[in-house]
Parts: sequence; C-alpha cells; structure tokens
Amino acid sequence: MLKENFWKTLISIFFFTCGCLFVLNTYQELNDSSNLGSVNGLIDFAKKYSRHDFLQVLSSNIIVLIVILYAGFFTGGLMSALVLFWNGLIAMLVFVQFADMYAFDKLLYAFMLHGSIELPVFFIAANKSYRGLNFYLSMYREKLNLNLIPSPKEFAGLGAALVLAALVETNL
Repeated sequence: MLKENFWKTLISIFFFTCGCLFVLNTYQELNDSSNLGSVNGLIDFAKKYSRHDFLQVLSSNIIVLIVILYAGFFTGGLMSALVLFWNGLIAMLVFVQFADMYAFDKLLYAFMLHGSIELPVFFIAANKSYRGLNFYLSMYREKLNLNLIPSPKEFAGLGAALVLAALVETNL
C-alpha cells in the first residue's frame, strides 16, 4: 500500500512539475517575442488582483479540491493530472512574474508557506482520485467496490487543511 501511494504521489508531483517546467521553457520565448504586451498585461492584472480575501482563496481552493478529488476519480485520474499540470503552470507563471517585482527571498518565503500546506493537500487528493481506475476495473470484473469512492470524511479532512492554507495565504 505504501509503495503504491508513493508512486501515485510521484505521478502527481510529476504533472505539477511539468506545468512549472512548461512555463520556464516558454517564458524566455514570450519575453523575446511580440507577445511581450500580453505578458505585461498579465503583470498588471496580477498587481491589481494580487490581494484576495479569505473567502475568495478558500472557495477557489475548495473548487480545485472537488475537481481533483471527484472529477479526477470519475475520470480515472485524468482530470487530476490535468488540474495539477495547470496548477503548476499558474504557480510558476505567478512566481516568474512577481520575481521581477519583489526580492527573491520574500517571494520564496511566501510560496513556501502557502505551498507547503496547499500542494500536499492537492497531491493527496490526486492520490485518492487515482483509485477511480481501480473502481472502473472492479466494475468490469463485476465486483463493484464502492469503498474506492472518496468519502465525505476524506473531503472534510482535506478541506480543513485548505482552510489553514487560505488563512496563511491571506495573511502573508
């Protein structure tokens, strides 16, 4: 069980990292090309909307959790992988954009505090959503196992951790 969870978590981290690397790979190209106006527009947008209140951050994180946990489960983990890739892409894009405006150590501190709670929650949710593939296999084998579906108790535990992540993020 531990070995299986390790590989599932590694897959989640892989997709998140791919999103981050995609931004790093294309960021220089964006800055060197005629798309610079769109990058500057994104910086202006980020400056204008960089402060969020607690409920905005929490509701956004809860929606991501629902998509990763339940939509991911019912797509056999595919949706979870896509959301993790997108989350990595957005996180790195924000990091790269703000790196020009703030000191690197302060930016890294903010990301570490915020990400050290939020990312493991999303990785755990993705890990649970990968059970969807086993669920469909159990249906195929005519031995339906409803215990594989993520329970409300699992959702509540992960949601409670996201409350803490939202508190940290809005008070940095």
